[in-house]
Amino acid sequence: MNTRPILDSSAGPHALSASFNADSTCFSVAVESGFRVFDSVSGHLKLARGTVSLSTRIP
Repeated sequence: MNTRPILDSSAGPHALSASFNADSTCFSVAVESGFRVFDSVSGHLKLARGTVSLSTRIP
């Protein structure tokens, strides 16, 4: 019996990669349309490149 919910493949953006910098003060997330850099402590967006929507927030 499969009890997991069906994943909606149309929902996005999907993260392709995520990694921390050398001193772990920031982390980056790559998506198909660009990338974002976030502060590790606050989670605030520090930099965005590409056609990434800036309205998406991290909970």
